[in-house]
Amino acid sequence: PYGTGTAPQGASDAVIARLRVDRDNLTVGALTSLRRYALRQGDNSVAGPDLTWQATPNLRLRAQWLASRTTALPDGSGALAASTAQTGSALYANAFWRADPYEAGATIENKTLGFRNDNGFVTQTGVRRLALDAHRVWRNLGPLNEIWLNLNAENVHDPVTRATVYSQVTPGLYTGYSNNSEFSVEYRGLTRQRVNEIGRASCR
Repeated sequence: PYGTGTAPQGASDAVIARLRVDRDNLTVGALTSLRRYALRQGDNSVAGPDLTWQATPNLRLRAQWLASRTTALPDGSGALAASTAQTGSALYANAFWRADPYEAGATIENKTLGFRNDNGFVTQTGVRRLALDAHRVWRNLGPLNEIWLNLNAENVHDPVTRATVYSQVTPGLYTGYSNNSEFSVEYRGLTRQRVNEIGRASCR
């Protein structure tokens, strides 16, 4: 579960269009994508709006919502075939805040089981992802150009059953020296990942 299927793709025609309008601190756009397969194997279409808003000098907000409709789906043999339309959606929203020497971000992503984007790449569907990160930097400390103290947290779960697919809380430290040398360390002891009956990780 929580993955996307694969199928051999034959000849097809693809169209991708992007519209963007900038107004002061606001950018509004729209995306549409279409892939139509030869031999009447069906098609996949994706469309939706997005925006970026620099709400304050320190805060930037971004969001995108996409809806998909797919008739090109794998048949019993795994090959693409024209089928009853399958629909789905994908939501992405992000807030990023920076006030030197601090910065932080928050992201939510939600992809329903029926979402497909044949002109793009989708690693998981049927999951909701929540992510938080926080950082603090010190610069020009003796031989060190910078030191970053980092904290990243993430939770991926099934929004219907509430089952956890993946979760992690990762503190870390990064240092940059002269001559492009660097050092980083992270603690990964707070990571959990769901596995299936044969011990393989659920798609991620």
